[in-house]
Amino acid sequence: MVVPNFICDVYLTVIRGTPVAVQLFIMYSAILAIRGFPLELTAVLTFGINSGAYVAESLRGGLQSVDIGQTEAARSLGLGEGQAMLHIVIPQAIKSVIPAIGNELIALLKETSIVCMLGITDLTYAAQIIGAGNKMATYLAPMIVAALFYLAVVYLLVLIIRFIEKKFKQSEQHIDEKKMEKSRRRMEKRLQMIDERYKKFMAQKET
Repeated sequence: MVVPNFICDVYLTVIRGTPVAVQLFIMYSAILAIRGFPLELTAVLTFGINSGAYVAESLRGGLQSVDIGQTEAARSLGLGEGQAMLHIVIPQAIKSVIPAIGNELIALLKETSIVCMLGITDLTYAAQIIGAGNKMATYLAPMIVAALFYLAVVYLLVLIIRFIEKKFKQSEQHIDEKKMEKSRRRMEKRLQMIDERYKKFMAQKET
């Protein structure tokens, strides 16, 4: 596991330590400098690699935030390491990393505006073309429209993330209610058994 860990450490250090604009330029001019290679695919691969490093760190933090006692309890019940990770650790980790992944998705959406470096026409570049002229006012209106589009999409993503978080909280509350109901039923059964034993003891004592 030494070599894979070293590769992952280098990947995370390099990607998180360099600007995405520099990564995009290197991918375009060196790594994917292939005649006829689609510029859009170059941008997608670059943003995917960049965002993957941040998402990986968020997932690592989420997995480490789960108490080790959860895994130990699962293993003591007979679950394997993979089953404990799949059924116990990962569901709890996902719930805690949803806000971080949502923030990364929003940041990624806004970072896509730099694809004009490659000559790709995106929303920002299209607004710049429309507003081309000698007066500042000609730039202002298209840029405001582009900003409103970005704001609308980001607000939609925020609503989706909040909806997912709400669903996770509701499912967690539902699970907690089920556990409380099971505990209550067990306690009632135990009290009933104790009451029955006490009655039998008193009946035998009277005879």
